[in-house]
Amino acid sequence: MACSYCKKECSWREFCSHECKIKYDKFHEDMKKNARTYLIGALGPVLLMIPGFIFLNYAFIFMAAMVFVMGATFIVLPYSTSDTVKIYGVEGSIRFTRACGIIFMLFGVLLLFMHTVLM
Repeated sequence: MACSYCKKECSWREFCSHECKIKYDKFHEDMKKNARTYLIGALGPVLLMIPGFIFLNYAFIFMAAMVFVMGATFIVLPYSTSDTVKIYGVEGSIRFTRACGIIFMLFGVLLLFMHTVLM
C-alpha cells in the first residue's frame, strides 16, 4: 500500500509518517477553504472571452489573458481532481498541477507574442 500523500510504499498504514498525515490534512483544509477562490480563478477568465467576441481585433489579447490567468491560478492554488491525487498522491498532484499552470502561462505569453508579430 502506498502513502496517500507522497506515494512511498507503506506496509499497512495509509500514511508513511505522521508528517505526511499532517500535510495531507492541511492540504484538504486549504482546498476546502479556497474552493470559491479557485473556482473564480479557474472559471472567471472564461468571461474574458466576452469582450473578445465584441472586439474581434483584440480577441487574441483577451484569449492570452484568459489562458495566462488560468495558469497563474493553477500555480497559486494547485488543486487537482481526486483521480489525479489517487494516481500521483497529493504531493505529485501539486507538482503536476503547477507544471500545467506553467505551461498555460507560457502558452498565454506565446499567444500574445503571436498577436504582436502577426499584427
